[in-house]
Amino acid sequence: MKKFLLLPVLFLFLASIFLRPVFAETVEELQKRINDLQSKITELQGQGKTLSSQIAVMDNQINLTELKIASTEQQITDLTLDIDTTTKKIGKLEGSLDNLTRILINRIKATYIIGSASSFQILLGSSDVSPG
Repeated sequence: MKKFLLLPVLFLFLASIFLRPVFAETVEELQKRINDLQSKITELQGQGKTLSSQIAVMDNQINLTELKIASTEQQITDLTLDIDTTTKKIGKLEGSLDNLTRILINRIKATYIIGSASSFQILLGSSDVSPG
């Protein structure tokens, strides 16, 4: 029975002696992996800063574009109002031109009917004496 008890103890002793160097190599490998990962983290953090600055630049470009769009929309609104105002003025001028044309035609008719007459007679003969 002592042999059966001694054999497992001996096995554990030998296993602990031989497994220690293997464990030490594993620790070295793990330390190497840790160092590699730390350098990758540092590299990725640098890339993250670069990406953050690129995102900030893009955000500023987006804001600038939005402001340009708003400015263009305001210019379009202003031009639309100017067009409306000009259209109304053109309408009034067309009305005035029609009125002046009618007056001129009436004066020409009066001159034709009277024949050669003085300016005073032409004025008396026309239906409207206003110049415009």
